[in-house]
Amino acid sequence: MRILIVRHGETEWNKEKRVMSRFDAPLNENGLLQAEEIRNKLLTEKIDLIICSPLKRARKTAEIINRNRNIPIIYEEGFIERNFGTLEGCPIESINFNEYWDYYKNLNDNNVETMKDMFDRVYKTLDKLIKEYNDKTILIVSHGGVGMPVDCYFNHNIPQGSLRELGLQLKNCELKEYNINE
Repeated sequence: MRILIVRHGETEWNKEKRVMSRFDAPLNENGLLQAEEIRNKLLTEKIDLIICSPLKRARKTAEIINRNRNIPIIYEEGFIERNFGTLEGCPIESINFNEYWDYYKNLNDNNVETMKDMFDRVYKTLDKLIKEYNDKTILIVSHGGVGMPVDCYFNHNIPQGSLRELGLQLKNCELKEYNINE
């Protein structure tokens, strides 16, 4: 089984460096171009199924990637971005944002979904995908935050410290690949 994961294209809030979680922002012009670029990069890949976050920015990225390909798309709540509660919309520099990405600190103030809860949600979704589609190549179109537990899941490791600072957060339209030999 092969799993490819790509983060959605850029939004205005990404550009402005604001905390964005469940806010349903569309892609900006640069994000649309990024989605076209990743589409072109993936044109030669055999993809059996696209699993996508239901948020608009991920859906549009998946639609662009899938243009003229007719790959089935399943929208999966388990891959929605982490809920940042009352911090959503805040400038990232106005809070200690990296602390919120430390699995072992597991902060839950400001109605933020804890890292452990997000990891549990993403891990359960990955377990389900592997069980149901273990002979397929799947493209996940999701979010920067979701890419962190995906990476930890496949590498069987949750590093100490801010996973964001350690570089586990996917950049806009960044692609990673994982292989599972069962």
